[in-house]
Amino acid sequence: MGAEPDGNPDVLELSRAKKVLTPPVLPNGRLECSIEVVRSVLPHRPPFLCLDKVIVLRDRVIGVLEVNPAVCVGFCFRGADDIFFMGTLITEMAIQLLGIYGAQFNELRRLKREFALVEHGIGRFHKSIRASEKVHMELPTDDVHIRGSADSKRFLLEGSNFVAKVDGNTRATVSFVKLLSTIAPVAEPRP
Repeated sequence: MGAEPDGNPDVLELSRAKKVLTPPVLPNGRLECSIEVVRSVLPHRPPFLCLDKVIVLRDRVIGVLEVNPAVCVGFCFRGADDIFFMGTLITEMAIQLLGIYGAQFNELRRLKREFALVEHGIGRFHKSIRASEKVHMELPTDDVHIRGSADSKRFLLEGSNFVAKVDGNTRATVSFVKLLSTIAPVAEPRP
């Protein structure tokens, strides 16, 4: 899925780890994560929160975002009717989708975890996405691999072949995303 980044011993160790996690159990073959669940996992808030909900199916994970003008701030061309979703946010949507899916695995749900971007691949954009369009980012579950350290304190999440669609038509793709998941530090109580 891409070259291993030099100099990060956690990533190098985890990319060779033998402990592979099994997917979450899906009651009735489907799990839906509302915006409240998304916000409980991710620290992002609008306009940088790129998911309204996530639907986990046996064969794919789907992130849904209703693009609105607030998300598109700074990308207005030729008047108010031509507002576009930033291309970089397509990649951010893929990153957030992998994080939410990873958080559904039992080994990652037990403790409060943090996700850090290790690297991402190439984003290819086929057609712009405008404000008021609904984006469906799809990730095939067969293209997700999660490996854990022997002590279960660190996990490497890898996902590939992300496809962003509007009305069933491909608008963009992201080749791969790698995330490092670690146990979040416990906040010290304030006096």
